[in-house]
Amino acid sequence: MNSKVTISPEFKKNTIGAILSILLFIIVYISLLILSVILTLFCGYIGYSIMTISFHLKTLLFGIAVIGIGILIFIFLVKFFFKKKTIDNSNLIEITQEEEPDLFLFINDIVKEVKTKFPKKIYVSEDVNASVFYDSTFWSMFLPVRKNLQIGLGLINTVSQTELKAILAHEFGHFSQKSMKIGSYVYNVNHIIYNTIYEDTSYNNFIQKFASFSNVTYLAASIVIKFINGIQWILQKMYTLVNKNHLKLSREMEFHADEVAANVTGYIPLKTSLLRLSLSDSSYRAVIDFYSNKIHECIKSKNIFKEQKYIMNFLAKENNIEIKEDIPCVTIEHLNRYNKSKLNFDSQWSSHPNIEDRIAALEKTNIIKEPDNLLPANKLFSNIENLQSKLTDIVFSNVQYSGKVTEYSLEEFISSYMSDFKKNSFDPIYNGYYNSKNPIKFEEEYNKTFFEGNIKDLFTPEKVENIYISQALESDIDLLKQIENENYKIKSFDYDGVKYTLKDVKNLINRLEEKLQDYNLKIEENDKNIFSGFYQLAKKRNKDQMFIDIYALFKKSENQYNAQREYIDNFIKKTEFIQYENSVDIIIKKLNELYHAEIEFKKNLTIIINDNYYNSILSEKTKKIWDEYLSNEYTYFYKEELKYYDNALNSLFNSINEYSDFIIKILILRKKDLLEFQKNLLE
Repeated sequence: MNSKVTISPEFKKNTIGAILSILLFIIVYISLLILSVILTLFCGYIGYSIMTISFHLKTLLFGIAVIGIGILIFIFLVKFFFKKKTIDNSNLIEITQEEEPDLFLFINDIVKEVKTKFPKKIYVSEDVNASVFYDSTFWSMFLPVRKNLQIGLGLINTVSQTELKAILAHEFGHFSQKSMKIGSYVYNVNHIIYNTIYEDTSYNNFIQKFASFSNVTYLAASIVIKFINGIQWILQKMYTLVNKNHLKLSREMEFHADEVAANVTGYIPLKTSLLRLSLSDSSYRAVIDFYSNKIHECIKSKNIFKEQKYIMNFLAKENNIEIKEDIPCVTIEHLNRYNKSKLNFDSQWSSHPNIEDRIAALEKTNIIKEPDNLLPANKLFSNIENLQSKLTDIVFSNVQYSGKVTEYSLEEFISSYMSDFKKNSFDPIYNGYYNSKNPIKFEEEYNKTFFEGNIKDLFTPEKVENIYISQALESDIDLLKQIENENYKIKSFDYDGVKYTLKDVKNLINRLEEKLQDYNLKIEENDKNIFSGFYQLAKKRNKDQMFIDIYALFKKSENQYNAQREYIDNFIKKTEFIQYENSVDIIIKKLNELYHAEIEFKKNLTIIINDNYYNSILSEKTKKIWDEYLSNEYTYFYKEELKYYDNALNSLFNSINEYSDFIIKILILRKKDLLEFQKNLLE
């Protein structure tokens, strides 16, 4: 690494800010602890005095209640010490130099070039990612603990050796950052705050039992809760301060580590891997989603990484992305094809800068080295397929199957995946025009208009782009309205490369709404021409009434979907309390509301199952989930044991998810019927 990596003023400033915020937290927490000790001693003295003035049952209760106030507040502040936190590394496989000599030699060369220490241990995981971590975040605050390296096979599977070198150089750039130790402090600060504020079920139950002894202890518990609410408010403010400052630093650390990588390989390999990252990740997720839908058929994968590679290259071809040496060459234009937003502001809660900003910073280094040889990173491993199989087994290890499991070969996966893809995708003649929008709502006057051009000209890339621009404008306007309402705490933002302040938001919204209206008029005009063009073709074939009927059927389905979507969203809201810690009284009240709402939900499921058409398109998985749910009268909470019944809740939530998927499936089928009918008119 010949060039010198610079430390930016912003990096230094954010490092100081992060350190100061941690110091402030320590001061605030110790102050609260000291005050609670003083309060405990004071309450102990007062309580003891009350009991010794005249010893009988009432003074005993008063004394215990007063002493309890101090003790309960002190326990609230120190209860995190007694919370055991275990780190689960069961998804990782450690690899050694004896097992992977070429990889270790490869890593050692990067370590020397970056001038840092070799990792303590090297692990592989299934992720589309690479990262560094400590065995103990606690001891890393005080001792020079060596870091471990974790490399995801989902990442290795989709990059070249030169790109992997750049990625690992980026991670080793973190090795050299002393500011990484700040992350250990923030991690432990967050553990304290989170446990103190949120993980308090057993503490709340203890408070409730204490309050139930008598009116006096109830009053004491009420005082304790007031104190606790105040402490929680203070700690929440500290959480915001500490994490915002640390996340600012984290973003600068990413830029710095990127520059380290650019000095090792030049900026291009890291740039190309960043551009492909979204495709790599979505391909991996597609494999996981595929097998999630196969659980009820007792089907798993032999090797998810081969399947990830297949989907990645298939999607690349579908989107006209060039493939070199089995690696898709994603460009910034491909990345932004569906994202036409021009609004840009730094999220205070983001740990990484966005891809575009990272690439822009990389390009500014202008460091060019040898071209990428495009050798697959998988070739660095002695037996990559063995590791891939082991990690595939780990991915599926927690899945509970109801019978004998069948493993799909790559060929079986491709056949099934492509069958599903064709069922859920629209004909290529539409060029993606209907991927994120529906056909226009039929109006009587549309069949009186006349389109004279070529129908295929109505689905050009320009026409498709108008849709994505319109959707981006809608999204930007919505975000700007939230900024105007101060839902986002920001002082300024960029729009189309121009900086704006909060006072400019209203005028910008008005401008964008006018622009949105123009694009929507263009899209509406094009939709009318599409309807007119296909209607004329239908009329020539004496299928005009059939055409109008199938349009009307789709619109009826669309209206039904909107109503059902609103219904299920409202039903889901009635289950949201389960995600939070609540008192027993609130849980019982909310559950009664849920049980009442379930009556209609179960009725809707029964109607679907008994309908011949709907039943014919229900998957076996959906039928099994709904049958199990409908055949049981579940109790979701055991009051005596103070815990939820997980199996019952899983049945409920699985049924809700299947309902949501089903109503979308119906709409897609109706839409596909309409679009297939139109396509056949062209033949």
